[in-house]
Amino acid sequence: MAKQDDPSVLADLKAALQQKGGSLRSPLYQWMYRNHDELVELFDEAPPNWQQVTAVLTSRGFTGVDGKPLQPQSVRRLWLRVKERHAKAQTGKKPKPKPVGAAPVVTEAAPEPADPNDALARIRSKINKHSGRAE
Repeated sequence: MAKQDDPSVLADLKAALQQKGGSLRSPLYQWMYRNHDELVELFDEAPPNWQQVTAVLTSRGFTGVDGKPLQPQSVRRLWLRVKERHAKAQTGKKPKPKPVGAAPVVTEAAPEPADPNDALARIRSKINKHSGRAE
């Protein structure tokens, strides 16, 4: 049985993750994340043509999952995920997965109208609160 505090366990884990297929993130994702700042600057100068971006990345040996060819839509979506993760890392927040179809969480109850039976007044109050208008 291996000791839990054995430093060689961490070294073995790092080696396994650096091998092809050892990480859950693709090599393209990792490359985009490492080069985030330069890519943002480049893409800010001119909005990217994702077909051309994909062609260049493919010519440099990047592939999709399981060696499949890259698709422009996939590269674009991957870039958006990289940007989101990088932005959250800069603010010190760990990216959270977005729940599918979840309703927004209300943190503060809207002020109730004077007459609680007046449904229209309650709806207007909620709309005004949501839009930032004063009542």
